[in-house]
Amino acid sequence: MRNLALFSTCLLFLTAPACSSDDGGTSSSSSTTTTTGDTGPGSTAGTAGSSTGTAGSTDTTTGSTGTTAGTAGTAGTAGATDGTWELRIDNHALSTQETDYVCFEFTVPVDELTHITGFTPVLDNAPYVHHFVVTLLDQPSGNQGYSCYDLTGDLAWAWAPGIEDFTYPDDVGLLVGDKGPSVTFRVQVHYNNPLGTAGQFDSSGLDVHWTKNLRANNAGTLVVAQVNGFQIPPGEASFEHEVRCDAQMTQAIFTGPINIIGSALHAHEIGKALFAEHWVGGQLVQTFNQDDPYSFEYQNYKEVSLTVQPGDEIVTRCFYDSTNRTEPTYGGEGTSDEMCWNTMVYYPRENAVFPFCGPG
Repeated sequence: MRNLALFSTCLLFLTAPACSSDDGGTSSSSSTTTTTGDTGPGSTAGTAGSSTGTAGSTDTTTGSTGTTAGTAGTAGTAGATDGTWELRIDNHALSTQETDYVCFEFTVPVDELTHITGFTPVLDNAPYVHHFVVTLLDQPSGNQGYSCYDLTGDLAWAWAPGIEDFTYPDDVGLLVGDKGPSVTFRVQVHYNNPLGTAGQFDSSGLDVHWTKNLRANNAGTLVVAQVNGFQIPPGEASFEHEVRCDAQMTQAIFTGPINIIGSALHAHEIGKALFAEHWVGGQLVQTFNQDDPYSFEYQNYKEVSLTVQPGDEIVTRCFYDSTNRTEPTYGGEGTSDEMCWNTMVYYPRENAVFPFCGPG
């Protein structure tokens, strides 16, 4: 498994130690997994009486020909060819601190190779959900509702305000079931509570759509970004910062050409305009995504059709408006900090050996 930990706050990398929660321990939050699937005549959905799931979770499996309830942590797919895993946080009590990163895990059995075909966000207490990031783990940690700034696992998907359903093209899917009989979804939620309001709860989550009718190509996710190590001076109407995945880096990361099919740009409160660029031989070939003007409330994935070769360059270019700030703004995880980020979906997954390119 590729480990991501730099992704810390908006979306990815290299395993970093999890941060402790406010009380120094693991909260009592739980998660719920429900599987719905289309089953053929005489098939059975679910695994009655099994008990191999993540502590604190409850799972139910529903098929079109009947219903079989399992116990903690199971969501059977036997007999189903297409379906949805409904992953829900179970009434998590929000911290009163402004920035809080909390992880929830959802484990489902996968009895054969399966392609994820898309994701649908489900928001509960939306004003407090800054964004969330979904990674895939080989094994659950056994914890639930725990403080975490790292993004251990393979990056699968990320949501931020403005992003709606995401669906892969008909010939592309995100492969699961290739590393064992189950997969664990780790959902890292960035909660933002700038006023320190007490008594808030959240039951957000996502629907994961899947098929056992395997598609021709395995999807991967690549990020070109910087979170830490830069600053924006105050009083600047259009301060520019560039993150370049240069020719030497793509030669090292790519084992062959990749086909980029989607891109999502991201910054925080003073982001003004964001651009994703493809460079070849030191020349700009194409601006393949742009948010100009950029609005945190209306972020989205854009469809892209672009082939990038080893030795090409991918640039994320960000402009910031700091005219209303009197102190420098630093790169970091908090909402009042900044970052310069581009998440790309590509295929084939096998042609990139690492999912992140950037200074950190």
